[in-house]
Amino acid sequence: MRDYSEAERTEVRAEWLSLMDFRSFERLELENFERVNVICGENGTGKTNIIESIWLFTGGKSFRPAKDSDFIRYGKKKNELKLGFDSLGRKQEARIEIEEKRNAWLNDIPLKSPLEMAGNLCCVAFTPSHMEIVKGSPESRRRFLDTLLCQISTEYIITLRRFKRILLQRNAALKQVAEGFMQESDLTAWNEGFVECAARVAFAREELCKELYEAAKACYSELSGGKEQLGIKYSGGIGMRGNREEAALEDIKAALKEEIDRNFEREIRYKTTLCGPHRAEMQLTLDGKEAKLFGSQGQQRSCVLALKMAEAKLLEIKTGHIPIVLLDDVLSELDFRRRSVVLRSFQKNQVFITCCDADRLNITEKVNTIVL
Repeated sequence: MRDYSEAERTEVRAEWLSLMDFRSFERLELENFERVNVICGENGTGKTNIIESIWLFTGGKSFRPAKDSDFIRYGKKKNELKLGFDSLGRKQEARIEIEEKRNAWLNDIPLKSPLEMAGNLCCVAFTPSHMEIVKGSPESRRRFLDTLLCQISTEYIITLRRFKRILLQRNAALKQVAEGFMQESDLTAWNEGFVECAARVAFAREELCKELYEAAKACYSELSGGKEQLGIKYSGGIGMRGNREEAALEDIKAALKEEIDRNFEREIRYKTTLCGPHRAEMQLTLDGKEAKLFGSQGQQRSCVLALKMAEAKLLEIKTGHIPIVLLDDVLSELDFRRRSVVLRSFQKNQVFITCCDADRLNITEKVNTIVL
């Protein structure tokens, strides 16, 4: 995938939002958004719900744990979300309806899946739940990489879904072999499909991590005033890849095949797949020490901010879209210098910020304030 020059990049901009029976809102109509939009109100007034509703138009899942039924206001059976936005230099309208499942339309054209929204409205979100990227399990960091890759590449969405499906099927087949209902030779077909998809997922993540590191280390240095150096080390869940810095797709396939052969008996015994990108880890370090274990609360927050700032830069370069940035209760936790660094980093983006007190943000340019 080629990189877009600065002259080719266009701003993605939300213009209006309409919510009916979404979360806590019976009905909400917002319009005339500026570049900087501040949503303020007491806790429990629904500030995060607005940020979440905009994010859903990326085609992704919510950034907080939720079933589709959780999006529907209590006592109602369905809801409707509409967003008017400018993308690729033209005005567009997206609609999502959630009843028994989520359905989506783009410019009145029904989509087969909300995932088809991906690539039309690009967003970067930072909420308190994103602290799990540093503090949480490896799954949190894999999810971060996959969410970014799915906005960059529709091909990756297809590959990732296929990988997850084949992984489930292969694990089921391993259980069948372990319990004597299948022959070991019957695993050959599952192995071939698994290696093909797993290698493509691992390769895409590894390439992304290299570019993410280059962008994020500069962002972290600016946030910390050059006091520490951020490191990103990616392990693709393939044992023999540990000492290699780079590899082609075919190298990863070969390594996966070797790992499967080496772990064959153990996989049957444990009835699960023991190697592959579902075992991958993206380790974040500060001056060589693991940020999860040794970073302070402020350092960990700066790590996530640096990753999100880098995410916005990569989305702009890889898609040609200057993404919308959604900051949920983030800036109020920062000192004036770090807050200035963040706002300067997103000076080309349309930004939505939630807070309890808009005056504390000290934003000098024109702001659209939404009071709940």
